[in-house]
Amino acid sequence: MTRSGAHSFQQSKAVRRRPQFFDALRRYVRTRVERAGADGRSSGFIELVLTTPRLSDYWRGMWMRHEQALARVIAAQLGKPDSDPWCSAMAHFVLEAFILSVRATDTPRTVDAAFDILEHGWRRSRQNASRSRASIPRKRRAIEAKKVRRRSNQLPPV
Repeated sequence: MTRSGAHSFQQSKAVRRRPQFFDALRRYVRTRVERAGADGRSSGFIELVLTTPRLSDYWRGMWMRHEQALARVIAAQLGKPDSDPWCSAMAHFVLEAFILSVRATDTPRTVDAAFDILEHGWRRSRQNASRSRASIPRKRRAIEAKKVRRRSNQLPPV
C-alpha cells in the first residue's frame, strides 16, 4: 500500500470504526497534528515546509488529495451518495482543519475550535468560545483585548 493509500485507509478506518464519525475525525486530526510536531526532526521538517512557499503549496496539495476518499467514507457512513455536496464540503473542511492546526501556535485549541465550528455551526461555536474564554485569567484577557484594539486601530478604514 502506498503512503497516500495508507493515509486514506487510516482516515477510512477512523470514520468507520466509531458510530460518532465526527469524534473519530477530530481524534484523527489531533493525532496527526501531534505527530507532526512530536519530535525535533518532525517539527524541524514541518517548519521548513511551512516557511518555504513552494514546499508548503506542495505539502498542502498532497494532503488535500485525500479529500475525495474521505468524502466517500463520510457519505457511506451517513448513507448518502458519493457525490453528496455536504460530504464533499465536510471532507474538505476536515482536511483544512489539519493544515490550519499545524500552522497554529496552540494546536489542540485550534483543532477543537475548527471541529466545534464544523459540528455545531458558526453561532453555537462562538457561544462555546465565549464560555471557554471565561477560564482564561482576567489579566490575560485584558492584555489580549488591548492587543486586538491596538491591531484594529492600525487597520485602514473601510
